[in-house]
Amino acid sequence: MASMNTRRCGKWLLYCLSVFCGILLAHSAETEKPRVGVYYFPGWYRTGGETFKPPYDKASDWSEWRGAIAKAPSPRPLAGFYDDSDPRLWNYYIPWMRGHGIDFITFDWYYNAGQDYLYESLDRGFLGAAGNEQMEFCLTWCNHGGYWWSKPIDQSKPALTEMTERVASRYLHRSNYLKHEGKPVFMIYEVDLLLDQNGGVEKTREALDAMRRVARKHGHPDLYLVAVYSYYSPDIIGQLREIGFDAFCGYNYVGLKSARVNWDSKSYPYRDVADRLIDYIYPHLKKTGAEKQIPYWPTVFAGWDNSPRVGAEATILTDNTPSEFGRLFQHALKNVNPASPFVIVEAWNEWGENSFIEPSKQHGFGYLREMASALGKKRPFDESLPTTEEIASWSILSPAELKIAEANENKPKLIEEPKWFQFGKSEKAPAPEMPVTISFGTNGIDFKNVYVKNLEVIERDANGVTFKTKGGECGIEISIEKIPTQSVRSIRIEAELLNQEQSTVPIPCEFYWATSYMPNFSPFASVFTLLRPGQPIIIPTHELPGWKDTGTPLTRLRLDLGRKKGLLM
Repeated sequence: MASMNTRRCGKWLLYCLSVFCGILLAHSAETEKPRVGVYYFPGWYRTGGETFKPPYDKASDWSEWRGAIAKAPSPRPLAGFYDDSDPRLWNYYIPWMRGHGIDFITFDWYYNAGQDYLYESLDRGFLGAAGNEQMEFCLTWCNHGGYWWSKPIDQSKPALTEMTERVASRYLHRSNYLKHEGKPVFMIYEVDLLLDQNGGVEKTREALDAMRRVARKHGHPDLYLVAVYSYYSPDIIGQLREIGFDAFCGYNYVGLKSARVNWDSKSYPYRDVADRLIDYIYPHLKKTGAEKQIPYWPTVFAGWDNSPRVGAEATILTDNTPSEFGRLFQHALKNVNPASPFVIVEAWNEWGENSFIEPSKQHGFGYLREMASALGKKRPFDESLPTTEEIASWSILSPAELKIAEANENKPKLIEEPKWFQFGKSEKAPAPEMPVTISFGTNGIDFKNVYVKNLEVIERDANGVTFKTKGGECGIEISIEKIPTQSVRSIRIEAELLNQEQSTVPIPCEFYWATSYMPNFSPFASVFTLLRPGQPIIIPTHELPGWKDTGTPLTRLRLDLGRKKGLLM
């Protein structure tokens, strides 16, 4: 067996604290108008078949129009199954966007080790369109892996330096490249991968500093780096600032289920997620961003239904109507940080995930009109449509394929009924003397009340227990004496890295709690945190957006450690 890291798990402590530090968020009476952006998923110019055939070429790559969207009953763009590298299409897009209040586009930009992917939508389409200078744009670097890369993923400092040279020479000098405080905006999608590739926070910060130096060399005051992070962990948000990001935003919040939605439900209402964002997540992220000194860009998403791509395995949000989207957008505007006043929408055209605001047969200009209304835009809006001849001229599908796609619109839409969480009842429990200590040593908790998954007990003594991971999903769960949730102000998990020299990368963990009211573990009653070398995990309960709504008393606790081998607790 390969050598593995080890950790020493000593104790979990639940604290009662009585003093909190207040934070005053002050700004001038006259705040800057928010700048509204929209994600753009590129590559709708691919003309290949239903499978990828290497080497990459748009004529051999998987065509999402042909392989997914046309087979499903919906969605259907008003502009047809278009080639988005055609500048004529953008002669409609740009007026539609500008007229309804969109200030900039952030293009999903795929790049690795000298290889571009899905770039023609931007380079030939948008930048080739007459009047593109009227619309600002920036890049969201989609730095994750995929079948399309011909080389291994490389996000080292030299690789990031070379990439930034390319970005600076191709895009940053353009008058309509998005800037904040004079700094070109550059967004990064997979921060975890960036950390892994560079070996921790310090090395990743050095790599981002190298990118900044390239921008300055090209005459810019700096880069404005935005991390894409679609969750709400204060610990991880703070780490984004440590790494060197200037702001953060989300992409899609489909995973933020409400309390009433069961873990394994494949469908649930869009309104449930919107309510959770409005009531909890937006205010929490705005406040946490201010505390951690990294502004949050409120992020609105139009829905989720990936059935065109994955069929019966899809997760589907139901009833994501323009009016529900508009309600969410209005609340996003209310949570803008004046220091970095941006709102971003996902997405213009994620047709394979049913997250789109682009005009469609299903909703017309409904999403755009909701945005225009929230922004105080007055009619008339530019809603001119391409002609039948234009739509035919840029169609990826042949006339015969278009007939089949039209017939497929009559297919029934199969959606499973939602699975609802089975709630219990909150109950009274005596308040114990705080802090409550749950020790894993031989004189501590009875291991009959401990459940471990893919962890091997190596040693247990008076000081604690040593676990070794076996791979797969690893975690530990404990049953505890009932404790009123209102008595708990902080949870501290003491863990020691025994061979921390092998890794300086903090380990993402997910902490769950269960109560008499919510007796089963749920994503609603959870938070991601970081297990750092030489530091305990500390979870203040006032930083948990749903803590007060999960009822009382506490009955069980759980810590998931991910899938990596060699991680022990």
